[in-house]
Amino acid sequence: MNTNTMTTTLPQSALATHASPRMSGRYGFIPTTEIVDAFGRDGWVLTKGTEAKVRTDARRGLQRHLLRFAHESQLQLGIRERIETILINSHDGTSSLQIGAGIFRMACANGIVVAENTVASIRLGHHKLDMDTVLNSAHTILGQAEKVSDVIECWKGTQISKDDAFHLAEQGIKLRWPIAENQPVTPHIILGVNRQEDVGNDLWTVFNRIQENVIRGGQHDNSRRTAFGKRFRATRTVKSLTEDVRINKGLWELASTFVK
Repeated sequence: MNTNTMTTTLPQSALATHASPRMSGRYGFIPTTEIVDAFGRDGWVLTKGTEAKVRTDARRGLQRHLLRFAHESQLQLGIRERIETILINSHDGTSSLQIGAGIFRMACANGIVVAENTVASIRLGHHKLDMDTVLNSAHTILGQAEKVSDVIECWKGTQISKDDAFHLAEQGIKLRWPIAENQPVTPHIILGVNRQEDVGNDLWTVFNRIQENVIRGGQHDNSRRTAFGKRFRATRTVKSLTEDVRINKGLWELASTFVK
């Protein structure tokens, strides 16, 4: 494996050399390491890798994993938001190979997942999997970079009211904590500014404040109490790979509704 095309280490499940024995003879196993190498030869650099938590030894080392890649064409731009290619795979049958679009925001080192309403993810079944198809799919997503950039610029040019910002934050809270009595923070806290770059009322800035605070956590709201009258602890980072993707895509879809 070529480590020169990596800025991070691969999770253990991405290093698997075989599929789960539960897979049928129709299952086409391609090591994720080979995909990483092929991406590297094609100009992509691995920037982040995470994997799902599992409870059984049979799935450990084969579970769902997510890799983020930045193409050299994006790395050379020196822009504040970098379009990335996201690859999700598993070797235990829990996930097809999926390739989608993401955004890396330099100001907060935050990884955003673009929802299908902007760029459709490509899902490839393992029974007909080959490297050419995987690479072609990645280039298809990369070809949508301009479209994602256009959406970002549109959101930057869209000013939203305090009421709309409050409503978006409220919906973001519900995405992560669906039950009202379990919600540890109010929209005012989720709309909190963490750095100078986050000051502003345009949709892109408001969306990023909400996304970071909902996903990363670290917020404490003294006005909220549990059902037993105790204060909630500070919110925690979303560590579940599945939940991270679900909440990220949900927030993107919600923000999209504020553009006329």
